[in-house]
Amino acid sequence: MIENAEATPTHHAPQVRVVTASSCAAAVPTQPAAVRAPATAAEPGSRRGWASVGAVALGAFVVVMTETLPVGLLPQIADGLHVSLGLAGLMVLVPGFSAAVSAPLFFLGSGRFNRRSAILVLGLTVLVSNAVVAMAPTFVLVLIARMLFGATLGAFWTVVSPVGPKLVGPAGGTRAITIIAAGISGGTVVGLPAGQFLGDLVGWRLTFATAAAATLIVVVVQTVLLPGIPPDGRTHLRDLVES
Repeated sequence: MIENAEATPTHHAPQVRVVTASSCAAAVPTQPAAVRAPATAAEPGSRRGWASVGAVALGAFVVVMTETLPVGLLPQIADGLHVSLGLAGLMVLVPGFSAAVSAPLFFLGSGRFNRRSAILVLGLTVLVSNAVVAMAPTFVLVLIARMLFGATLGAFWTVVSPVGPKLVGPAGGTRAITIIAAGISGGTVVGLPAGQFLGDLVGWRLTFATAAAATLIVVVVQTVLLPGIPPDGRTHLRDLVES
């Protein structure tokens, strides 16, 4: 009996493999992170990205130059349009009020449209404003053009502020912002003396015509260099308060 028992083959229970959700997830090959990552407007650190940042900085330069341009031309403008010097000073004051109104409005809507398109449209608006001032027969029309420029000014800073990191990636974001800020500083430094110099040389109307031509050149450069910058999504009032 003992020998028969020893001769009897032993049947082992079949091994049961327990399959869990974790093991399934581990068994499924994952897609490389580089493939899953959404495409950006420009490759981080690429020449095209930095050229785009330079184009935005040029836009900032022209916008700030246009803002400060009338300061050195006020006596000529007052004399040419037969208004007082104090009234001519509204050319500097009015854009500030327009910008204060337009900035929060454009902030709420800025997440709904492509920033490249917005930058180009705003640049064309600055061009129109300068051209109208150069040809305006009355001071009222000059003020309307400057009011339009002020609205553009507030919208421009709202649209441009986050663009730098989007063009070159987060790693180069700080440097990109610095380059754009350099354009702002350059416009502040150049606007007043350039206005005075050109005003004495060719008159205030041709000075604004020159600014319009410079704006046109910048818009063309931006059209060539700026990539599409997709919308960020809808912006809410609480985002404005928190920022």
